[in-house]
Amino acid sequence: MPHDLDAVTRALSVDREDALVALPWLDETYRAPDAFWAALWQDYAGTASPPPKSRPGEGYDLYHDMVVRKPSKGLAALAYYDRRARKVQSLSYAELHAESARLAGAWAAQKAKAGDVIAVVLPFGRAFLVALCAALRLGLVISFLPPLGDRHLARRLEKLAPAHIATDPVYLGLLDAKAQKLALRDTAAAPHERYERSFTYPAKKPCALVFSPLRDPLDAPVPLSAEAAYLRPLRDARLALSLRPGDTVAAPGAHPAQHQPCLVLATLLAGATFFHLELADLAQDPGLLLQFPLRALGVTTAARDQLLRASPGPLRNVSLWFKNPEEPFDAITWRAFVEAHGLQKTPASVFLFDAADGGMTHFSARRPEGASLKVLPAAGVPWALFDPDGSGQEASGQSGLFAPTPTKKPAQIGHVLLSRVAGSEFLYAGTLAPRRHGRVYPRAEVVDAIADLPFVTAASVVAALAGGAAAGFLFVLLVFTGAEPAEAAAREEAGRTDAIHRRIRARLGDEFTPDRTVFYPLYARMKGKEVDHAWCEGQFQRGSLARKAGQGTFQRLTEARKRFVKDVSGA
Repeated sequence: MPHDLDAVTRALSVDREDALVALPWLDETYRAPDAFWAALWQDYAGTASPPPKSRPGEGYDLYHDMVVRKPSKGLAALAYYDRRARKVQSLSYAELHAESARLAGAWAAQKAKAGDVIAVVLPFGRAFLVALCAALRLGLVISFLPPLGDRHLARRLEKLAPAHIATDPVYLGLLDAKAQKLALRDTAAAPHERYERSFTYPAKKPCALVFSPLRDPLDAPVPLSAEAAYLRPLRDARLALSLRPGDTVAAPGAHPAQHQPCLVLATLLAGATFFHLELADLAQDPGLLLQFPLRALGVTTAARDQLLRASPGPLRNVSLWFKNPEEPFDAITWRAFVEAHGLQKTPASVFLFDAADGGMTHFSARRPEGASLKVLPAAGVPWALFDPDGSGQEASGQSGLFAPTPTKKPAQIGHVLLSRVAGSEFLYAGTLAPRRHGRVYPRAEVVDAIADLPFVTAASVVAALAGGAAAGFLFVLLVFTGAEPAEAAAREEAGRTDAIHRRIRARLGDEFTPDRTVFYPLYARMKGKEVDHAWCEGQFQRGSLARKAGQGTFQRLTEARKRFVKDVSGA
């Protein structure tokens, strides 16, 4: 592995979309990962003083190396738009150090100690960053849970079984009585209670338990070792983002559970500033993106569309922009975005993050125009391609299902399909099963969330091709309402759809509302007490449900079934 990482990063830049990218050094990182991580560490350790407290393979003081070890106390760790003040505010590394010390002291006074699991139920922002750093100071095992909905949280907290919960009083109503008792208070600590020490995590022990939106089951926390939580963001900052102290990163609209905390860890380890913007902030004032020189700008399809509707003008302050290959790819719209904002010559990359992996699972060369979906497996992590049929065997050719090795169990193999293009690069070829922007759609949770609505006798979620230039999948909620006249069902459809969407938003969060909701005055086939979802999907795809709902014969059979069930139950 070469020790000149500047030369390595320069090799990632090409001046044409069709340029051949062959990177022997990258292939070497898969064959000899220990040498790669050692070179990365040596590069990092020599960049500033004081020296890092972490020692590769031994222990990692994430807090010290992220926050304390900075060349200038005036650097901003976080910039964010304050809606109340209607201006951009900042949190310096020095302020982050002081605030996390106070919060860690308050938590320590409430018996929080190293090794305890803490659930941080907060949206990403200033409060979350301070809580993250306080947890790392104390040596807690952190789990990030955005406050989406009460059932979403209850399901994950039950699996997590945390010793403590850090949240804001405004979100306590989303927690059940048991969880509320675990909530730590953010009390003002006296000066002597400030918690100044920081914890060194053993290399292989977890410092986080991550609920990844890319991994099924969604409610299973994935342990993330301190080594992965430290070295992989460090790699991303150095090679993919090319961050230096004082640089600024922004990714408005990036999915928080997929990108955090690994993206902000990469930013802080580099001594850079993370500029946090919500899409609503961008809609109100797209010129916010022009506030700072941006070393790297993440652009989601939603942010792209927002910026096309209300453009801030040329983004000449952007040195690199990146997109997620798993979002629907519409080359025509991306080209319009590039031209509208003067980004024709600005390098663009493709980054796929998974917080449960500690950072990027795939990155890319830097190309102009941003029309490419060519990716590279992340450096330093050996990998293989597997047959997509679930056999667990490695693929015979140069296409297959990507997974880190030594994974051999089919259940542990990932979801990304790759096909080698040339040199070191692969074409991102989609996902093995239908997903929403690469993320697992929580079908069972959606069905459970609406099961107690009075008009729902059963429900199922099926995937359908979206079509259009961007392709992708839509998720359709099938609602079986039992025996009722088709005309009456049609009259109630709009109100029932609103009721379903309100229920899903309250219990699971806005992002899980279905793309389409269809009602059928029929009964679903059951397997015991469970809905036969395979039958529902087959019937929907063949159009059988729509035909049956409109036929008098099936309406009479449905009515007969209703009377039979009523007679048997004695209701």
